[in-house]
Amino acid sequence: MENPEEEIQDALFDRIIKNLTQLNGNVAKINGLFSEIEKENENTVLVSKLWDFYTKTAEFHLEKTGSLEGPIRE
Repeated sequence: MENPEEEIQDALFDRIIKNLTQLNGNVAKINGLFSEIEKENENTVLVSKLWDFYTKTAEFHLEKTGSLEGPIRE
C-alpha cells in the first residue's frame, strides 16, 4: 500500500517543477525582449553622449572667448 502523504508530496513536486519550467521560459523571453530594447536604445544613448560632449565643448568655448552669458529672463 502506498503512502497517501507521499502521493500528495509527489503531486506538489510535479506542480512546482512545472511552474518553475514555465517561469524559466518566461524569464528567457523577457531577457530576449530586454536585449532587443537595449539594441534599439543604442542610438539614443549615442545621441545623448554626443549632445553632452557638444554642450560641454560649446560651454568651454564660450567661457574661453568671453561670450558666455547668463540665462535669459523674461
